[in-house]
Amino acid sequence: MASGITSRELVELAAFESVDPPLGYRIDYGFAALQSMLYNIHRGKGRVRRVHEFMPEWGPPDPKRLEGKLRMAFSMIEKKDG
Repeated sequence: MASGITSRELVELAAFESVDPPLGYRIDYGFAALQSMLYNIHRGKGRVRRVHEFMPEWGPPDPKRLEGKLRMAFSMIEKKDG
């Protein structure tokens, strides 16, 4: 696959993934499932805990931080084109 894309496309993909990681939520869910399983195996007489109880709670994105990431991403593209 890598030989079928241009360097510009590769830089654009890297820039996009730096802003929105492709597996972010699925990885969080996988680790939450693992934590839930381990907790429930070792819980003793405590209550059973569900996967959603181990999911991180992310707030809305910080506009200034997102703006900085986007600037960095576009500067990577501009450097490659320049």
